[in-house]
Amino acid sequence: MFTMMKTPFAITALLATLALPSVSVQAQDANNSKLDEIFNEEVVKALLDEASPDTAFLVRLKMLRAHLHAAASAMAKGNSAEALQHIKHPRTEIYPEIANTLNARGLKEFAHVLDSAEAAFTGGNAEAMSLALSATAKELDRAEASIDPASLSSAGILPDAAALLLRTAVVEYHEAFEYSKLSKLVEYHDGAYFVAEASALLKQMETVFAARDPVALSRLQSSLTELKLGWPPEAPPAESVLPVTKMQALVSIIELQINKLR
Repeated sequence: MFTMMKTPFAITALLATLALPSVSVQAQDANNSKLDEIFNEEVVKALLDEASPDTAFLVRLKMLRAHLHAAASAMAKGNSAEALQHIKHPRTEIYPEIANTLNARGLKEFAHVLDSAEAAFTGGNAEAMSLALSATAKELDRAEASIDPASLSSAGILPDAAALLLRTAVVEYHEAFEYSKLSKLVEYHDGAYFVAEASALLKQMETVFAARDPVALSRLQSSLTELKLGWPPEAPPAESVLPVTKMQALVSIIELQINKLR
């Protein structure tokens, strides 16, 4: 899947077959089962562990930033309980994965900034929450600035990070719905903002991609547009908009196009 990662050959081979039409219901069911096996938290974590250090670092920073945007959006809508969860989750689930990397890059840790943000959101003071979001965003800016600009301008890190964010977004979408009914709003919005961060990364490579293979870029963009339908901009849907297996297949198509565009 990711040429800059040590991706298992079985996954790469499966992704190649997914671009082909199904020959039978049984074959489609088998593909869906295999998709479920490669779209889960354990696989995403394994791919992050195998990614280049810059790619893994960027993905986690973008995940943190996505949570900040989700918290700000929830806060603006008066959903303080949800906003607090978008602050708590990255502190416990994402930050521990980058603490050592910060030290290795000569950057100061900012756990205390996230702790202050959690305290602010627990207290519910609008001004304190806004200041906390701003302080955290500045830490993320400093961390991203530590990544070699030459690496960021290549056709490797940005699309790989985008692909991992999209994979994670689909995992979050799957967790958000139970029997096709929306049951976990926090996970739903996590997925939406992960897709937004991934889209921004791919947008940065658009000119380069267009020069290399406009057909592959068009397929990537159309698949991304269809994937975004899962998160309607108006309001969270009561029921899932796209089957998870369809979303998984769309991300796989995007990954295949990315590999063509390297």
